[in-house]
Amino acid sequence: MTGPGDEAVPSITWEIDPARRLVIVTYIGKVTLQTLAAAQAQVRADPAFDPAFALLFDYTRADAAAIDTDAVKRIAAGTPFVPGAPRAFVVADEVGYGMIRMFRSYSELAGRGDLVEAFRDREEALRWIAGVMRAR
Repeated sequence: MTGPGDEAVPSITWEIDPARRLVIVTYIGKVTLQTLAAAQAQVRADPAFDPAFALLFDYTRADAAAIDTDAVKRIAAGTPFVPGAPRAFVVADEVGYGMIRMFRSYSELAGRGDLVEAFRDREEALRWIAGVMRAR
């Protein structure tokens, strides 16, 4: 658990909203392959989780500087979401934006047909998700 101002220790929380068919994940602190893989496993194991739900992943307080391309590739391959489930990542900086672009590229190379977008604004990301979910 992190204390006030202690973002060196990663913290991942999630909320599953079945009414909106939405998973909201918030990541605080240094991003590692191990913490991301653990978060995927925890969300997958949650009884309220449906792999067709949309995802809003808030990385605005995350430090992704230590993530390498192999880690991004592994996380993209291990996604608990079905192909076509919209996933919006909210980032605060160019490092986070680049990580999500890399994630999207690996998903596309795998032929999954994933809908992955990076945003700087949480409300804009939620509007995009709502539009995609309405169109389904």
